[in-house]
Amino acid sequence: MTRFLTILCAVALLLPGCKATQGVVVETHEKVKVINHTELVPVVATFKVPEMVIEKTVKDSSSHLETDFAESDARVNEDGTLFHSIRNKKQTLQQEIPVKIEYQDSIVYKETEVPVYIEKDLTQWQKIRLDGFWWLLAVVLIAVAYKTRKIWPI
Repeated sequence: MTRFLTILCAVALLLPGCKATQGVVVETHEKVKVINHTELVPVVATFKVPEMVIEKTVKDSSSHLETDFAESDARVNEDGTLFHSIRNKKQTLQQEIPVKIEYQDSIVYKETEVPVYIEKDLTQWQKIRLDGFWWLLAVVLIAVAYKTRKIWPI
C-alpha cells in the first residue's frame, strides 16, 4: 500500500505542471530624424539719431546747409567773422535688416511591438492531466479515509 501511495504522490506532483505559454517579448525601436532649416527673416531695426550742437567761427563768406538729419545756420558777425552752427534733427530711423535664423527640429519615430496572445487548444495530454486531477483527488481521499479507518475505528 505504501508503494501505491508513493506512486500516487509522484503522479500528483506531476499534474500541476500544466501552465499557459507566455506571449511575445515587447521590443521598442526608436528612430530620430533631425531637420536643420535656415531662414532669412526681415527685421525692422530702430536707430535713434542723437541731438548734437556744433559751432565754429571763421572769416569767410556766408553759408547755409540743411539735410534730412541736420540744420545749419551761418551769419557774419560784426567783427567780420562767420558764425556757423549745425543742429541734428531729433528723430528715429527705421531700417529693414535681414536676420539669419536657424531652426533645428528633431522628429522621434517610435515603433513598439505589442504582444498578441493567441489562445490555442489544449493538447490531449493537457486535457488528460486536467481531467485526471479530480479522479486522483478522489482516490487520495478514499485512500486516506481507508488508512485512518484502520488506525481509528469509529
